[in-house]
Amino acid sequence: MSDDKDDESSPTTNLLAGLGLFAFAGFLYWYFNDMEQSGGRRRMNAILALLYNIGGKWLVVGLVAGIGLIVLVMGLKGLMSKSKT
Repeated sequence: MSDDKDDESSPTTNLLAGLGLFAFAGFLYWYFNDMEQSGGRRRMNAILALLYNIGGKWLVVGLVAGIGLIVLVMGLKGLMSKSKT
């Protein structure tokens, strides 16, 4: 059985998660840009390091922002469908 309260908060949670991913993408851009400007090395998650080595900061930032956009759209669709009912 599903709880009605969980169903009601899901679109809002998706909206907040999507916005959080956009903020994280902005942070990652700043982080990688600062690393490139200083010419140094930094410790980071292995998945982020692999993606950065494959496609640079734009691949990492674009992937995180793209996932954020998908989650944000899911939240908006959920809110719109709840307002219709």
